Amino acid sequence: MSINQVLHVCSSDLCQPIAGVIVCGLDSSGERVFEVKSDENGKIEIPLKTSSYNFSAEGYNTKDFSSPLPEVVRLLENKLVGYQDSLSFVPGSRVVFYANSSYEINAKLFRHGLSKDLIIDLGRFNSVAQSVPDGYFVETGLNWSETGSYVIPVDAKPGLYSLLLENGQEEFALPMIVSSLNKTKDEKSPILVLASTNNWISYNIWGGRSRYRDFENVLGQFSKNDQVARHKKKSLKSSLQSLLIRGLNPLLKASGLRSENYWYKKRMSINRPFTNCDLEGDDVLQAFTNHLAGGEWRVLAWLEREGIGYDIVSGFELHQNKDLLQDYKSIILSTHCEYWSVEMYKNLKRYHEERGLWIVNLSGNSIFREVGFYNDGSTHCTSLLFHKSNEDETDLIGVRFTMEGYSTCAPYKILLSDHWVFRGVD
Repeated sequence: MSINQVLHVCSSDLCQPIAGVIVCGLDSSGERVFEVKSDENGKIEIPLKTSSYNFSAEGYNTKDFSSPLPEVVRLLENKLVGYQDSLSFVPGSRVVFYANSSYEINAKLFRHGLSKDLIIDLGRFNSVAQSVPDGYFVETGLNWSETGSYVIPVDAKPGLYSLLLENGQEEFALPMIVSSLNKTKDEKSPILVLASTNNWISYNIWGGRSRYRDFENVLGQFSKNDQVARHKKKSLKSSLQSLLIRGLNPLLKASGLRSENYWYKKRMSINRPFTNCDLEGDDVLQAFTNHLAGGEWRVLAWLEREGIGYDIVSGFELHQNKDLLQDYKSIILSTHCEYWSVEMYKNLKRYHEERGLWIVNLSGNSIFREVGFYNDGSTHCTSLLFHKSNEDETDLIGVRFTMEGYSTCAPYKILLSDHWVFRGVD
């Protein structure tokens, strides 16, 4: 009597079921013994007649296995994507990048300011078919083989950068900050921009989970054609969790129970592609809707257009360096500066209250949720409401996000038109 194993096959990017995956069982000489296919839910029943298996599907990299087989097999899309080991570097750093591509890759380092400036043309790199771990890997991240490396010039001007990968068919930009962390006191600008890199991580869905969506843990519950039901269920689940957190957390804490294992509190690794940062374009004046790196590019371009010099650091750098703010007169919170660690907030508050550091809040939804950091800069969400778990952010910035204005594009009213802040404004 033959024994079969039932497993699921899903994509690497969104953990979606893959229909039509062909699994071949191979004998010791590599000859095909049997062939089966996954159904519309990515479900597949495999006869355990052999010890070697090959998984293949149109549009995906193939994958080989020896027994035993995992319960969830992940296949990597045959697309150009990549990542680096960090979201921030200082001039002079050596950077390693990792890419997946069916074609030879050309890599170029750009700085995004008022113009998009080419810093280094790294040249050509061989094509490489990478693989992803099976099961759920947003926590652990990827461990791809190195595609290439480069050194950021020691005289590189700090700012928003990207490593643009092109293969003749596609292009993909790897976002990063070249920071001002190693500048001397005399070299520093009076103004420091805090890049919202914590948000880049929290909104990165690649792998199947972000802080907002979890496709890792709904596999097999719905058919691929039942997307409406899937999203309704996830919306309901998110709403119920939000109610629980806001209404019952005090009771949970009082009883000694905690919500530490919610999916949105799990680690989000930086070692995966950032597909939502929108730095592939060349024209900073083109229309955009991006609230992450693509949006921050516009803030920085405006500063440069107005002749306002600035330094820049990542959220992780502000978290790690308690005296990072000591030589600055003002800090700009850029674009969408939502996720903060306790250490970041304490550093900001201390220099604001004790040294008179100005806080320029050019950001929506600022200091709203709390994160914790890992040693490599990866994060996990520790609280959905910063003012509940720590301190009231309105004491520093005067405002707080509320759902009443969400997605309304509501206008604001000028109540004191003769206030000095409007001087010279038509």
